[in-house]
Amino acid sequence: MFTESESRFGIRCSIDDSDTIVVVASNTHLHIYDYLSYALIQTIPYDGGVNTESPWNMKMSRDGSTIIASKSVGDTSFTGWTTDNAWVNVSTPVTYNSLDGTKRASAIDLSADGLVMIAAGFPGFDIGYIHLFSKGNGTSEAYRLIDITSPGLNLIIGQSIALSGDGLKAIVGCPNSVGSPSNAAKVYFIDIVSTSGNMSMSPPLLKSFNAVNQKEARYGRSVSIDYNGTYAMVSGSHLEYSLANTTGSALLIDITNAYTLKQDFWKTGLGSKGTPSYRSDWNGYGIHCKLSSQGGIAAVSGGGYVSLFKADPVHQHPGWTQAEIDVIGSGWTQIKYLPGGSTTWFPGNDRLAGYGGTKFLFVTGDFSRWLICEQSAVNGEYYTDKKRSITKSSKYPSAYARRWQNRSTSNTDPWVSIEAYTYSADPPNIMYSEGGNSDPKYLSSIHDSGMYVFKK
Repeated sequence: MFTESESRFGIRCSIDDSDTIVVVASNTHLHIYDYLSYALIQTIPYDGGVNTESPWNMKMSRDGSTIIASKSVGDTSFTGWTTDNAWVNVSTPVTYNSLDGTKRASAIDLSADGLVMIAAGFPGFDIGYIHLFSKGNGTSEAYRLIDITSPGLNLIIGQSIALSGDGLKAIVGCPNSVGSPSNAAKVYFIDIVSTSGNMSMSPPLLKSFNAVNQKEARYGRSVSIDYNGTYAMVSGSHLEYSLANTTGSALLIDITNAYTLKQDFWKTGLGSKGTPSYRSDWNGYGIHCKLSSQGGIAAVSGGGYVSLFKADPVHQHPGWTQAEIDVIGSGWTQIKYLPGGSTTWFPGNDRLAGYGGTKFLFVTGDFSRWLICEQSAVNGEYYTDKKRSITKSSKYPSAYARRWQNRSTSNTDPWVSIEAYTYSADPPNIMYSEGGNSDPKYLSSIHDSGMYVFKK
């Protein structure tokens, strides 16, 4: 247990994807701990002033290198800190300011590696501001600022925002006004484009989804999105200023399937624990939601309850037989999935960086093809047509090497294959490519049972 004698210690917390670094906020400090030993590594002063809800938002990048925090809903800036040695040392804080210093930027998120940051804010109804930043650059002027307007819809645009781990897709929550719940969830989706080192945002795409289970909520109070921008989640509570409010729900959206509503969660699932809350404000089941990095597990909380859901049974690997575990070992954690029949390779361009661990397992859903290697063999450096070490594979039971690609100029790299990448088109031997690679001669390697990537 982490304990500190400070005002509202625990008001915000976050953990990295490798389960090693935890940050817990109070009204006056950010406390960073080693998760395994519970030891305090670093304390960062952060004065929220008179606002007892400060920090209003706080996020840590999934690789554990960057933390960002905003003080209040009216903030026009937020603060960021970075480290290169697990928070033993901390950088000088950077203030990320809105373009003209007046447009709000209190809802915040960042990519898995902390290199891309996004913020949203609203001055009232039917107008919201979306700011895009790069790590260390404290102004959005060099990049983009979008003003979103929706006259007559009575939406609070930008009350919540989430950024995919690869930094390429954002979802913006747009709940109705307090006291005006609806069965319709309206959110904006924005694509982040990087060209020659310069980032930009696509025009916002407004989507609407009708809830099934709980039809009256302020959907958009919280949003979340998985690592690759494949699935997104939007939730809301029925009321936020009512005692013991336990009604609300969360919606799961399949982005890659034409923004289809996939599931509607309502206080059921893998587990739901708690007792009704009696806080009289910012209350209600559905006020917070979170989707796991690969979209397989969803959490919804509020109103004194926390629920866990298996968000997509097909998305998660079905599990291993004992015979398969005997071959590959145990302790693997799924980080990516590509459905069978896909007409492009893995989306995004993260080069498999920032997931934690030291090893990768690439495998088809039916275990007919698999490959284990050190992570450094995949992305430890840039290389062209160079032999990389493979621990073992479905074709070779002991260590060997094959020529792969990880070119700095190619957004489809790294290429990972059982045989040399030039040989891998026929028969199918490619296990990984990204950037939505659609070269027809390599698509035959996408197995009908799907392609999975694991780490440990």
